[in-house]
Amino acid sequence: MNQFKKYLMIDCYAFTAVVLANAIFQALNIASEVPMKYSLYIFLVSSVIAFLMFLTDQFIVSNGIVKGIVHILDVLVPVFLSNMLQSGFQLKLIETLIVIGFSLVIYGIVYLMMYLSYREKDAKLNESIQKMRDKRQKS
Repeated sequence: MNQFKKYLMIDCYAFTAVVLANAIFQALNIASEVPMKYSLYIFLVSSVIAFLMFLTDQFIVSNGIVKGIVHILDVLVPVFLSNMLQSGFQLKLIETLIVIGFSLVIYGIVYLMMYLSYREKDAKLNESIQKMRDKRQKS
């Protein structure tokens, strides 16, 4: 269950970050307003990415550069496939660079959010352990 919760959090963080970034782009007149259907589409893509990350974590044991690179590919492959399907397989260089940059920024935001979440949980756990130790020392 804990693993499922982790990937659900990744999915939700990614969806929220993309929707908020899109809202900022709309406010700055960089992007046009998108219909509700697009929001559901973003959720589908973020869910596919979370599932691919789950599979990566199941099959790649090493925690390091290899896993990080594969996670980035877990993000880029569905994003590019979905963009290519929407645009009829027409990707220009500038669009490709924008998609890669945007995807990496969102990946970084989600990674940071997960790090902060685990850091908070670790702090609470350490606090509980310290309280138990203090309680034992007093007895």
